[in-house]
Amino acid sequence: MACEQVFEWNYEGQLIVILWHEGWLWGGANYWQRLQQELEQTVGRIQILVTFFGETPDSSGSHEDRRALTALTRALAIDIEKDQDGKNIELGGWSSITDFNRLWDASVPWSRKEHSALLRLCQIASDLFFSKESGILPRPTLSEFFHFLADPATFRTKSLHDKPKEALEGLRSLKWLDVCATFNQETVINILVVENKPNELTKTNEEIGTKLAELTGGTNSSPLGFLPNARFYLVKENFLDLRTKGEREKVTATIWHPTADGASSCAGAVIVPWKSIDLVLQDIVLDDFDKGQSVTGLDLVPHYFEACPQALVFMLTSLDVETLVGSGDVNWKYVDCLVSKNALATIWYEYRRCFRERFGRMFWSDWPGVVEKDRKLLRNLFGTLRRWQIEPDILWHGQTLPEMIDHANRHITALWKLVNDFVGTLIEYRGADAKVLSLRHRVALAVAVWMHDVGHRGDEFITGSMDIRASHAGISERLLLRNPDAYRLGWLLEGDYLPHSACNAEASGRDFRLECRNKTECTVGETAPLCLMREIGLLCRHHQSNAPLDEGSLKHMATRGKEPSIYSLAPDCGAASDISSEDFLFQITNDALPMPWPRGLKVMQLKDFRTVDREAFRALAGLLRMLDAMQLHRSRVGSSAFIAGFNEFVETKFEWCRSERIRLEEDRRAATPGRKSFQRTSAKLSELDEYEILLKTQQVHFWRQAAVDEVDIRWIWKPQGKAIIDVCYTLDEHSLSHLDRLSTDVPNADGGDFTFDLSSALGDGSFADKWIRNLVKEVLRSEHKSQYLDSSPGDIAGYLGSLIPHVDFRVSVRRMKYGARSEEVFPESTPNP
Repeated sequence: MACEQVFEWNYEGQLIVILWHEGWLWGGANYWQRLQQELEQTVGRIQILVTFFGETPDSSGSHEDRRALTALTRALAIDIEKDQDGKNIELGGWSSITDFNRLWDASVPWSRKEHSALLRLCQIASDLFFSKESGILPRPTLSEFFHFLADPATFRTKSLHDKPKEALEGLRSLKWLDVCATFNQETVINILVVENKPNELTKTNEEIGTKLAELTGGTNSSPLGFLPNARFYLVKENFLDLRTKGEREKVTATIWHPTADGASSCAGAVIVPWKSIDLVLQDIVLDDFDKGQSVTGLDLVPHYFEACPQALVFMLTSLDVETLVGSGDVNWKYVDCLVSKNALATIWYEYRRCFRERFGRMFWSDWPGVVEKDRKLLRNLFGTLRRWQIEPDILWHGQTLPEMIDHANRHITALWKLVNDFVGTLIEYRGADAKVLSLRHRVALAVAVWMHDVGHRGDEFITGSMDIRASHAGISERLLLRNPDAYRLGWLLEGDYLPHSACNAEASGRDFRLECRNKTECTVGETAPLCLMREIGLLCRHHQSNAPLDEGSLKHMATRGKEPSIYSLAPDCGAASDISSEDFLFQITNDALPMPWPRGLKVMQLKDFRTVDREAFRALAGLLRMLDAMQLHRSRVGSSAFIAGFNEFVETKFEWCRSERIRLEEDRRAATPGRKSFQRTSAKLSELDEYEILLKTQQVHFWRQAAVDEVDIRWIWKPQGKAIIDVCYTLDEHSLSHLDRLSTDVPNADGGDFTFDLSSALGDGSFADKWIRNLVKEVLRSEHKSQYLDSSPGDIAGYLGSLIPHVDFRVSVRRMKYGARSEEVFPESTPNP
């Protein structure tokens, strides 16, 4: 499509329309320069509309054009994300003037600011539009720039493979340009610099800044001073004191200002604020001596994990990085990134990358200018996340369900990536419902992702495999309330998050918290909503469908023959019960004791609890439930050798079941019907039936997981401003072919057996067709109905409530065959209400 006039002013100068077409990159006109000029002439607040003619750019046009369009909309999102009147970006498509006139509502407010990401992107793209040689650093092309922005990992791998020597400097340039264009310069962080020769560091910094200034035609901007609101704490001596807690808490640092001219200015000495440090820049070689002993940066790295676990740790070195990595001296367990001093310009690029990987894409947009109270909350969360990632056994020590696929580190790590990519994508494209995915809710969601299966270890009431499988979600909640500090969540007991002294008292607080487990309101705080810890616990409990969200969820559970989790049961007394929550659990889990309450039991529903926003919170719980069910990946079942070992384990369990069945049947024949011994034996036979079903259905679970090579979250624009968030599975053909050999013997209700052939049951079609058919039928639609049984999504807040209007949810597959990938999208995979 040709377009003479790309920028149109309308509505008396209040609206600027960016008409996107394929000529943006290769049409011969520098549209980026023209857009920059138009934006720089604006006065006050305007409206910006990004639109295209005809089909969505995601289904037509070149890859380069789509990448550039993505960069433009993201830069616009960065500019409006802190705008109080900001709204969601809708990329509008039109095919007639009538369609175009309807797009006014899709425009977003924008005003020219000092650190505008949109202006910076235009300036860099404009400067790179005409390829020019650089005498100091390699000058990337505009196509390379947008390719790097869209997929840095793939671009980096290909570049280093094709031209490793030339690519190294070029990648550093691209990282710098990426930061210039898309990094929020208003980010406020505290940085600890441990360096014995700070002046040499700033001198190197000055040289790099001079080289980089030529790339953008701008002035020298010091890489270490790129963030004007960052505060640097410099420690340049007494390094041994950093290794012990007592001495470390006395260490002083100077407020350091690394200047662009290579000098350093310091102002005053302060005690290092360890709990507020966000980034540690540690020189790898400290060749000064203190107290007759030497210490290196490598010696200090593990101690930061104790002193400031919430801080990312970067090692700075002037050594050859390849030699250093090959030496094996770096303890990568505690190091988040290794940065050459000759590549200081990449620090902020690496900081953003590590932040998004360690702490989450879902929190990156909040981090630049969040208020101090929320910054403290995020630091507490980050410290916990980093601990769990470095020491996963904190959560999954003592897992007791070897009969099932992994519900520990491999599952949770993959689920964290899935949830982070899903929510992060919604936030980056402005597709998230602000109430459902508020900062508080996202913090609760992040903790619940890691904690929701910790109940697989059991507790003092339940230890058997089948009972744990049925009630592990409720156990996870109870373990959290019982002792959050055991999982490095002690900060949830602090006054900011749990202000009631009765609940956070050192001696009796545990009893109050456990008694509060089924209280629908905060009894201590009177009219206050439930605390953050209670909300996290409720998310853990309700990730299983036997903990209903509402009446419809309870009805769906009953239609599937599921019994409610005992951790969702409470005495149905109509008034205050005289039995404590813990005594109730003790009696209901002990078959030798009578029913704990004569008037019966009631099932607690999530909607009954007074959370901060009940409708939004129910949608949040539904999102966790849905994404947990969708976490499918071959890493969860391990290698072929691991699967062979698992199959051997299952075979021995089947043999045990056969011998145990013979013994129990003999005992029941010898017992008198109606007696307790007869009833106990019958109950054990019923449990044995369920256990055998568990063993047999693992074949389907293993096949479903092993077929998935990778999972991607894709954002797809549609005409008229609509969009799709798509969970795309890449399937491995070899693993899919195992479906031919998959069958499961399931006991009939009358005690007989029949063979359920999964391949035949799923009908005709390719293995990929059958795989996603199984996923949709057995997982997605079931979880969907547990949230939207007989109502439209607008009536009840379920997982779709996390999306803004006009954003659809979809699942698709790609088939990977002989190294090539072809995409197959299944529209029917979207669960229908």
